[in-house]
Amino acid sequence: MMSLGSDAATLTGLGLTLNGPLAHIARRMIYLYRMPTFDHQLRVGFNWLTKPLQDLLKEAA
Repeated sequence: MMSLGSDAATLTGLGLTLNGPLAHIARRMIYLYRMPTFDHQLRVGFNWLTKPLQDLLKEAA
């Protein structure tokens, strides 16, 4: 797995090859799954969901 920019990735392994946005989503889901606690998963996931909105609001100000 490797991230390629902000919305793309490549994932190769176990006979599976994904590229682009689908690989990016899969990489993020695996990353969340491997977090040590559910609290960590919630914090990181919530941050990923709200970060684009925060950036948009900063640009508008």
